[in-house]
Amino acid sequence: MSEKPTKLESVVSGCLGLMIVGAITPFIVIPHALLDGWVLQKLWGWFIVPVFGLPALSLAAAIGIGMTASYITHHSQVRPKETQEGKAAVASMLWELFFRPLVALGLGWVIQRFM
Repeated sequence: MSEKPTKLESVVSGCLGLMIVGAITPFIVIPHALLDGWVLQKLWGWFIVPVFGLPALSLAAAIGIGMTASYITHHSQVRPKETQEGKAAVASMLWELFFRPLVALGLGWVIQRFM
């Protein structure tokens, strides 16, 4: 029979988990923002610049516009009762953060070849 953790142990465990998440987050958020910004910069240059004659975007501007558009169009995710765990959760996160932008870039590259 396992003993119930004390309140202090629960607080320490929660703080430790929060510190780990805080230490790891920049290594996920920053590359994701850079990748999304780079993909937006490329897509903008391929489609918006030639069609509408607007200026090209710098990487910083693309990141800012992407963040703004994401903020404005954010949709709450309804989580199913059975949440993903383990490898499935990691695969889902990697898809959403890194592979989805690269798929969009690849499709954009193909489409812009026909313009």
